[in-house]
Amino acid sequence: MTNGAESEIHRVAALAGLDPEPLLFWTPRLIEPGWFQLGKERIKFTALSRTRTYACPLCLGEQAQNAPLSIGHPGAWQLNSIRSCARHSCALVPMPPAPSNKDVFDFARTVERHVSIPPMPVSEANMVLEHYLIIRISGANADAGWPGKLPLHVVAQTAENLGILMTHGPDPKRSDVTDLQWIAAGAAGFPVLAAGPDALHQVLTDMKRGHVNDAGRYRARYRFFFEWLRYRDDDRDFDIIRDLVRDFIWKNFPVARGALVLGKECPRQFVHSFSTAVRASGITKRQLGRRLCSMGLATPNGKKLGFDIHIYRTACSPPSQPSFLAF
Repeated sequence: MTNGAESEIHRVAALAGLDPEPLLFWTPRLIEPGWFQLGKERIKFTALSRTRTYACPLCLGEQAQNAPLSIGHPGAWQLNSIRSCARHSCALVPMPPAPSNKDVFDFARTVERHVSIPPMPVSEANMVLEHYLIIRISGANADAGWPGKLPLHVVAQTAENLGILMTHGPDPKRSDVTDLQWIAAGAAGFPVLAAGPDALHQVLTDMKRGHVNDAGRYRARYRFFFEWLRYRDDDRDFDIIRDLVRDFIWKNFPVARGALVLGKECPRQFVHSFSTAVRASGITKRQLGRRLCSMGLATPNGKKLGFDIHIYRTACSPPSQPSFLAF
C-alpha cells in the first residue's frame, strides 16, 4: 500500500470496518510516474516525505488514550511543507525509525516506539501557508489568484524559500533552519505570492536597496533563495518563478551580455555599475564620478578616483555620447 493502491485501501477499510471513501481521499495515491493524488490535488512526489514520518504529539496522546488500535496518520502530514497540526496549533514531531523495513509505512508500528515530548506551540498567524495548502487539498474554495494557478509544490517551496530570505537574510545554512523557522518563513513568503508577481519583484527590490556597488551583486543579496531556485532547473513547473526572477536580475543588476542566469544567457546588458559604465561609455572615471555626484547619484568613497553609486542605471544612448547613462 506504499503507493496508495485503491484496491489495497478498500481491503484495509474492509478489515477495519471503515468507510473507504475518507481513506481514499486522504491517502496519497500514485496516479502516474512522479505524481500522486491527495484529496483534490495532483501533487508531485518531491512535495511528499518518503523517508521520514511526522505526527502531532497531542493527537497521538488523544488517540492512544481513547482507542490505541485506531491510531491513524492523516495524509496531509506526509507533505514536507505541513509542519504543524491545525487542530492543536503545535509543531509536528518526527517519529522514530521503523523497527524493520517491512514496517516503514506501518504507522501503528512506528508509533509504538514514539516517546512523548512537550508540544511546541505554533501561532495561527504562522500557519497561513499550511492552511492554504490544506484548503487546496480538501477542495474547499481556495484563493483563485496567482497561487491558485501554480502547482501546489511550487507554491509551498517558493513561499518557504523566499520567506527564509525575508526573515533570515541570504546566508543561513539550510541544515540549520529549524521546523519552526520554516513554518514562520512560509507565513512570510506566502502573502507575497498571493499578491502576485509585482509583489515578488517589490520584495527583491527592497532587498537590493543599499547594495548597488561591486560588493552587492545579486548572488550576494539573494543567495539562499537564488541557490534553491537554481537547483530546481530539472522541474519545468518552476519556470514561471525562474523567469520572473531572471528577468528581474537582468534588468536590475549589471549582468553582462551572454552571462548565464538561471539557465539562460542575458541578451544584452540592461543596467551598469560604475565600473562597467566607465568601460562602456568611454568617459573617464573621474569625469563620470563628478557628473554623478553633481546629480546626487553617487558619492566619493575616499579611495583614489573612487565613487559609490546609489542605483544602477540603464544604457540608452551610444557610448560616445555624454548621455550614455539614462539619469
